[in-house]
Amino acid sequence: ALQSDVVPIAMRISQTIHVGQPALLSAVLGYNMPDGTAAFISNLGGLSPSIPTVNGIATWLWTPNVAGVQYIRVNYSSTVRNSSGTSEQSVNVLPPLPQDAIRLTAAGVGTINGGSPLNLTVGQSVALTGATTSGAPVLLSEEGPCVISGANLIALGTGQCVVTAMTPGTAAYA
Repeated sequence: ALQSDVVPIAMRISQTIHVGQPALLSAVLGYNMPDGTAAFISNLGGLSPSIPTVNGIATWLWTPNVAGVQYIRVNYSSTVRNSSGTSEQSVNVLPPLPQDAIRLTAAGVGTINGGSPLNLTVGQSVALTGATTSGAPVLLSEEGPCVISGANLIALGTGQCVVTAMTPGTAAYA
């Protein structure tokens, strides 16, 4: 039999939430509550479909699009009699983080814009240097007949090589 003093469901929500940044919402079932489904809802509308709980937990990755205080609620239900509940929590969604600016330079070429092709001859190598406003690392990828080895772009064949620079950002930058 279920005890009446058991909290059926509780929520865990990321501490800092910004517009445009994914935030993990977790529904955690109380002690001995059977698996069922959970759905997340805000005062602005539905956030998730019904999600099956697995080992007492249901999660949803939510990307808010409005700043300000929002009230998040999770509704839980199960096919087992008297196994349902609701939990509600207010969150202050902060404005979007500023975009982290990336500067990519190629030795002997200078600053290159992301997505701009580099014309190299077979076997030619050029050193790449990336920097961000935040100081976060720069991750490089390439398309075309080239390969990135360490900080060098090396042409393996004839054609244009396109380098893309990305950054994971920091707590202060997206």
